[in-house]
Amino acid sequence: MALTSPEVTELTVLSAPKLLLHEWLTGWFDGEEHAVGEPATVSGLFPLAAIAFDQGPIKQPLDTGAVDAVEPTPEARVEIRVTIMTGPDTVRNDAGAQLVSAPITINFWIRSKHRSAPDSRGEAQQAGDLLRAILTNPASRLDLALKGLQHLQPRTPSLVSATEYAMYLLVCPAKVEYWTT
Repeated sequence: MALTSPEVTELTVLSAPKLLLHEWLTGWFDGEEHAVGEPATVSGLFPLAAIAFDQGPIKQPLDTGAVDAVEPTPEARVEIRVTIMTGPDTVRNDAGAQLVSAPITINFWIRSKHRSAPDSRGEAQQAGDLLRAILTNPASRLDLALKGLQHLQPRTPSLVSATEYAMYLLVCPAKVEYWTT
């Protein structure tokens, strides 16, 4: 999938990664079947997910189990909330231009809320495992790399909470890189 969001530059180093990740995640977590990689290493139905950034309350309603007289529009039963922490820049001079590289840590908080705890936990874990698969696969993350979001190293999702809703945390160290003149 070709991304249309702008690449990372010195003016968009804070905003571009969020725009890129939003576009990329919504392309995958759209409630459709997707195959990951060439040849496909993972394939299956990706749940419809609400994508959010930084702090805030969980998007509601995640539980669409209510019966209506009118066919309801599909609602996301999973939320992927992204937070990004940046590290210090390093600069390398090369033929009159500078390559700026900064380490970042991307935290993906994956939540699901169902009426039954096992369904909630299972769906959140499935979304976390699929997210790790697409972050690990070079073919599926190529468009992010071409726009300056590179060296993604996702960890295994870990269960953080299972009280009111299941929540998994997937930590992904990465780098943003861009050229300046």
